[in-house]
Amino acid sequence: MPERRAHLELPTGELVALEGTQVIGRSSEADITIADPEASRRHAEFRQEGGLFLLADLGSSNGTRVNDQPLHDVHRLQDGDRLLIGQTAAVFRLEDPQVAPTQVLSALPEVDPTVRVAVPSTSPLQVLGRISRLMAGVADARELAVAVTSSLRDDYGCEAAALLLKEPDGDGYYFAAAAANAGSDIRALPLRKGEGAVGKAIESNEAILVASPVDGEASTDAVASALGLEDVAVLAVPVPGVDGTVIGGLQVINPVAKPEFDGEDVELLALVAGQLGVALQNARSWDSLEAERASGARIAAIRREFVAASPDMVRAIADVAALHAARVPVYLAGEAGTGKSALARLTHVAAPGSGSFVTVDASTGIEEISAAFIEASPPDTICIEEALGQPADIQEQLGRLIASLPAGTRPAIIATGEATIEVALGEG
Repeated sequence: MPERRAHLELPTGELVALEGTQVIGRSSEADITIADPEASRRHAEFRQEGGLFLLADLGSSNGTRVNDQPLHDVHRLQDGDRLLIGQTAAVFRLEDPQVAPTQVLSALPEVDPTVRVAVPSTSPLQVLGRISRLMAGVADARELAVAVTSSLRDDYGCEAAALLLKEPDGDGYYFAAAAANAGSDIRALPLRKGEGAVGKAIESNEAILVASPVDGEASTDAVASALGLEDVAVLAVPVPGVDGTVIGGLQVINPVAKPEFDGEDVELLALVAGQLGVALQNARSWDSLEAERASGARIAAIRREFVAASPDMVRAIADVAALHAARVPVYLAGEAGTGKSALARLTHVAAPGSGSFVTVDASTGIEEISAAFIEASPPDTICIEEALGQPADIQEQLGRLIASLPAGTRPAIIATGEATIEVALGEG
């Protein structure tokens, strides 16, 4: 039997041939060196034994993952396996993946005769069968959403898959689950109504196919952009609920085996979406997903009024909304005119059952601040401007005033200022 050959596809586009035994890590002495601060110097080891390629973690600090699962034992690599070494994503590729299964099995005694080789199938019918069995065996809505998107990516074969659900007010959508190699928290990135291919699919109740953009054009798909993907081919379909009403959308991005999706893919994804919507609403934790939808709606309400283009700013909005809802004090630092007070007010308005909102300038003195508190009886949210710019005695009096409010009625505190906390502490 001719010796099998394989290689790694690295994020840089580099193809690294695998043969014999090779160590990957950030050390210059590693056989495969990666510039990744999250990787250990000797992170993992690739080993070729007969017709098989094996991967083992070498006790790395941050671990190795294969197809989103932590690697604990020696793993027999399959064509298309997605690897995460530290924060470096790579794909394992066999250069002769069509080798007959019987040939592979004949090599097993050289390693372990008790281990079976899984031969992945990309038949749409078999993929649908796998996902149907998966949905029948998972009773938790959160686990179900994650399992289906992961199966679409790994079994069906695409770069990413995402499930988005409609917000309660119908003005946008939030990520219920996504299978991708993105490092960002995509659930902090709600989409506006009609945004992206999935938004069009939800609003039109029809499948949406988008071909890859021509060279030089940037991708405009909202889900792909949130996942950090460019030059994408996408397919999105609506997800109907028990009564047939559209509750969300299911989207896949970049097929692995072909350049674009086609009619067969539309039929498969529509069948999956039809089963998924009913299974989600019948799952025992559907209410918890509904609660997340309410959280997503609060974030979206803020974003509709507070323009934020960068992913970092969008995540900051989500963090502020979550902290405010948990009644944790928040400090917003930024230069004058950047919208600190506006973000504070929008965060308050978007919160459930919000009462009065009071803005006080810490420089006006403790008497006027006290009067503002009493007038609001007491406020639900207090925005204290330039609190860190005041003398220590004013800050101390302000702290005592807030602490004096009756238990259970203390407001949520949002303070703003131009200096960061670190700078303010450094200046005393």
